[in-house]
Amino acid sequence: MRVVRVYLAGGFHTPWDLKVMTAVQAREPNKFFFLNPRSGWTEKSSGIHLTDEEKEVIDKAEDDFPTYWNVDALAVKSCDVMFANLEDYRPKLMGPGVILELGMAYAFRIPAVVVNQVDHRYYRAISKLFDPARTLDEGIEKLLQYSWLV
Repeated sequence: MRVVRVYLAGGFHTPWDLKVMTAVQAREPNKFFFLNPRSGWTEKSSGIHLTDEEKEVIDKAEDDFPTYWNVDALAVKSCDVMFANLEDYRPKLMGPGVILELGMAYAFRIPAVVVNQVDHRYYRAISKLFDPARTLDEGIEKLLQYSWLV
């Protein structure tokens, strides 16, 4: 049986991804498969709780290109639709990874539902390139509209 492959993009500072997966599966069981980058790491290994300065020191010490960008690109390229959540978690840098992932979706012509919770001109602008939503619940409703692809 064919399923709609959904790539989940966003900062994982809250469990928004779990809410999306649970709500969608409850409404449309077995129609969606989620490619969730969070499933490949633990809270500790992700560095999610590090400051941007600490991440910068670690990045400068590494010689290799981060493997996860290649994995993310492969996952984005293989999905049917992206669900992106732009969260406001200042004072940290907000969403450089999700912006890169949205850029990949745009380049690969992958449609995306973008939940924009950041009131800033750059985030409003990138949201307009896709199917924008103001809340997770609104984004979930938009994502469910892709169920006809199966």
